[in-house]
Amino acid sequence: MTRVNFRDDVEACEAQVWLPGRLLIELGAVVDGLHKVANPYRCWLPAEHPGEHWSLGMEATGEVGHWIVWSDAAPPRLLVAGFCHATLETFDLQEMVYCRLAREHQCRHLGYGHIDADRLGNAAMSVCW
Repeated sequence: MTRVNFRDDVEACEAQVWLPGRLLIELGAVVDGLHKVANPYRCWLPAEHPGEHWSLGMEATGEVGHWIVWSDAAPPRLLVAGFCHATLETFDLQEMVYCRLAREHQCRHLGYGHIDADRLGNAAMSVCW
C-alpha cells in the first residue's frame, strides 16, 4: 500500500531564490506560459531533500516545465524538463493524482487532487507519496 502524507503534514523546504533579470525575461518569453513571472521562487521539494532545490518557473502547454534549479553553491539556472509520470489512485476511479515535479526529481512524489473522500469538503489538496 502507498503511504500518503498530506502537504499540511509534511514540512516544506524553505529555500527561496531571487532570479536575475535575464532569467525573468527568459521565463516571461515562454510561449503559452501559464504562470505570472515574479520573484522570489520557493523550492517545491520537502524539507531535507537530497540535491539541488527545484521550483517550477513556468509551465507551458503540454508536458514540459521550465524549472529553476539552484543550490547554496551554485546560482540559479533554468532547466526544461518534462513532468514525472507517477500517479496515485484516489477514492474516485475517474480521477488520479499526478506528480507535479520534474521527471528527474530525487525525493517523494508531490501532486494535487481530490485524494480522500473523508476529508472536509473533499477539497483538492497537495499530497506527497
